[in-house]
Amino acid sequence: MTRNLLITVLILFSTISLAQDDLGEKDEKSIREVINLYFDGTKNGQPEKVEMAFLPSLEIQWIDSEGKFKRRQAKEYIGNIVKDKFTPRYGRIIDIDITHNIASAKVEIDWAKGW
Repeated sequence: MTRNLLITVLILFSTISLAQDDLGEKDEKSIREVINLYFDGTKNGQPEKVEMAFLPSLEIQWIDSEGKFKRRQAKEYIGNIVKDKFTPRYGRIIDIDITHNIASAKVEIDWAKGW
């Protein structure tokens, strides 16, 4: 059975210059790189990569397999990543929406087969 997680993350990373009025292609590339830090860190047991990807104010929100709304703060979320433990977890970016200096990314994570 394939389990998918669809999350929306507001991307306000220190790697993005918020002084710009509109984010361009270069910034979209930076956004993708930061999201991939998250994917790689959670898949390969590298909490330091996940910590680099998000601000300390990170909050992950999702609906679990029982249909219950869940949320986790950065410290707890990153603290649950087991160092050097591979987790068969594959992520892909569905959409990035950029409006002025704010970006919203929708990603899908598959724990079963990958893409």
